[in-house]
Amino acid sequence: MCKFQKTLTLHFAAISMIILTLLLSGCATIFPSKKPVQTLSWPARKKLLTTIHTWHAEGAMAIKTPDQSLSAHFNWQEHDDQSYSMTLFGPLGMDTVVIQSNQQTFTLRTADGKTFTAASPEQLIQQQLGWNLPISNLYYWIRGLPAPKKASTMTFDSAHRLAHLAQQGWSIEYLDYDDFNGIELPSKLLLKGDRIELRIVVHRFDTGE
Repeated sequence: MCKFQKTLTLHFAAISMIILTLLLSGCATIFPSKKPVQTLSWPARKKLLTTIHTWHAEGAMAIKTPDQSLSAHFNWQEHDDQSYSMTLFGPLGMDTVVIQSNQQTFTLRTADGKTFTAASPEQLIQQQLGWNLPISNLYYWIRGLPAPKKASTMTFDSAHRLAHLAQQGWSIEYLDYDDFNGIELPSKLLLKGDRIELRIVVHRFDTGE
């Protein structure tokens, strides 16, 4: 484990239990007000969700592996499929990590000014943070969509929303949905991969420019 990863682990571990407790309890204060469920067919819902290419999402995530359990807040800005910026941080900005891409270059920048690059976001995070996270697929999964052109198994709830998705060795449970700017989007997800578990809570999802 590199020095940067050890430092990040120690600092994030100090706040992990607090954020993890909120994630597991599903504290209502971090969710928007509930609205009546939208009764759309899956084809109609899928068509609507695929029109969302630009967004600003905020929330919290908990990552659990056999070696560690860490938590962080996230700020994810997606710009029309062309570029994105994902910031992971602890309280008061401690241990801020910024992951950026312009579809050609993937960069990770740390709070102390160090910069790392790799051929893919997955490789970048694996090398620098030690996590096997499907960042490219999360672009779709966070909206309640399967990644295109990749085999998947899907089950739906009574409102024709994704309830469970199995794709590329990952199991994704959609535990809750909320209304964000008139669109129902996942607000609580549980992802399980090979020796890693990722829990995501979304409390803000602004779409559009």
